[in-house]
Amino acid sequence: MRKKIKDIRREELLQATLDTIHTEGLHNITVAKLSKTAGMSQGMVHHYFKNKAEIIEAAIRHVNAELRTEIVQEMSRANTPAEKLFKILDINFAPHWFNQKTTRLWVSFAVKCPSITPLPAFRRSFTDACTVTLNTYYNHY
Repeated sequence: MRKKIKDIRREELLQATLDTIHTEGLHNITVAKLSKTAGMSQGMVHHYFKNKAEIIEAAIRHVNAELRTEIVQEMSRANTPAEKLFKILDINFAPHWFNQKTTRLWVSFAVKCPSITPLPAFRRSFTDACTVTLNTYYNHY
C-alpha cells in the first residue's frame, strides 16, 4: 500500500524538526527555520501542523515511538529480568540512539518543555508513562 502524500509530508516535517533542533537548539526553533530545512513554505508547515508546539510534540512522540518499538521487539527475545534490563540499556545506549542529535533533543526537551504552553502536560504524561512502565517491571520481578 502506498503512503499518502499527507503522511510523507508530515514525516518530512518531523525529520526537519529533528534536524533543526539539532542545529539550532529547541530554544531557537521557528516555523521559518523548519520550513527552510524541509524545503516547504511556512503555509505548508501550518497546513500539516497548527503551530510550533504541535510540531515539536509530534517530533518527540515520533522519536519515542521508534525507540519504544525497538525496545518491545528486543524485549520479546529476552527471557529473564536481567536480560530484559540489559536489552533496555543496550538499545538506549546503541549508537543510533545515544548520539549528539538524539541526546540534544531529549536534553532540550527536558529543559525547554515547561515554557512551551502545551508541552508541560505532554511532559507529565511522558514521565508518568515511564514511571508506570518501570514500576510494572520492578513489581513484577
